[in-house]
Amino acid sequence: MRKFLPRAGAVRLPLSLAGVAVLAACGGGGVTNNPMNPLLPGDAVVATTDRRPPVQHIDSLSLERFPGGAVLVVNATAAVQGSYNLALRPSTVEPVDGVMRYTLVSNIAVGRDGPVVGGAATRAVTTATRFNDMELSAMDRIEVAGGDNVLALRP
Repeated sequence: MRKFLPRAGAVRLPLSLAGVAVLAACGGGGVTNNPMNPLLPGDAVVATTDRRPPVQHIDSLSLERFPGGAVLVVNATAAVQGSYNLALRPSTVEPVDGVMRYTLVSNIAVGRDGPVVGGAATRAVTTATRFNDMELSAMDRIEVAGGDNVLALRP
């Protein structure tokens, strides 16, 4: 009778693969509206709180034009070395009185001995975001804030 039962390992592998497939179909815990996720209705809005601190100092802004839009390039100096996952967090969804405001935020890497400050050159960071012509036409000015300053430019 014992020889007809499957081995324990032969049952565990298919169950593990089925679990991975279910998690992948649900979006793996992401915050987007995945149509495969039965727990979120199709029009659900999932709010998240961005707890990343602002980058210390905005050094320069430039708008590089291309057909159909432009790229906003932001150069900044972080408070410590190892800042990563930079993003331009908008203050509002749409421009207010023609002004679109962003805050440059990042995660801070912390080693065993705490954050490393280092020289300004070792803390330099750069990020960029793209705008199409329609978005640019609604803006009279773009402002980017850091921890201790704000720079602006006209598109």
